[in-house]
Amino acid sequence: MSKDQTDIVRYGLQSFYGAFTALLSVLILSAAIGIVREAMTVFFVVAVYRKLSGGAHCSTLPGCLTVGTLIIILFAVIIKNAGPTVSGTFLWVTVPSVIAFIPAYFYAPADVPQKPISSSAQRTMLRRLSFLFIVLWFIMGAYLWAGQKMDLLYFYAAGNLGLLWQSFLLTPPGYRLIEQLSLLFRRRQNS
Repeated sequence: MSKDQTDIVRYGLQSFYGAFTALLSVLILSAAIGIVREAMTVFFVVAVYRKLSGGAHCSTLPGCLTVGTLIIILFAVIIKNAGPTVSGTFLWVTVPSVIAFIPAYFYAPADVPQKPISSSAQRTMLRRLSFLFIVLWFIMGAYLWAGQKMDLLYFYAAGNLGLLWQSFLLTPPGYRLIEQLSLLFRRRQNS
């Protein structure tokens, strides 16, 4: 195997390990506090949209795990407490998707040095898929709202927080925040 092929395999294995560990961390923590369904909803929306849109990543696996897990748990707790009140409102169903279009328009797909987007065809495809994801997410929310499917709108609201977080990670402030958190984790690792 060439060095490039070895690097690709290594990156793939590290990505799989990181995703599995993140999923396990979120499952264990959310189960401990009774918010598994909310946390899994946020987790999967972030994971799918991140795969399409790219965005800021912590430079260390412990940093990624800690930040990602804490954000997902925080959003799940917020939804557990505020979701029943806000999830059925028209603004909460529509505005997050509209907001998500702005960073997607300007920054998606956003690459990182660890995983650069090398071809214009790949860039175009990921950009289109990012927009398609937002449009389909919006349509699903509109359908749930029109049908007054309040139990499902509750989980849609959880997904909206994930969509907004991932949209933030496409932006320059999102990259700066993650870079600062990465520095913190690197310092802790080196001490």
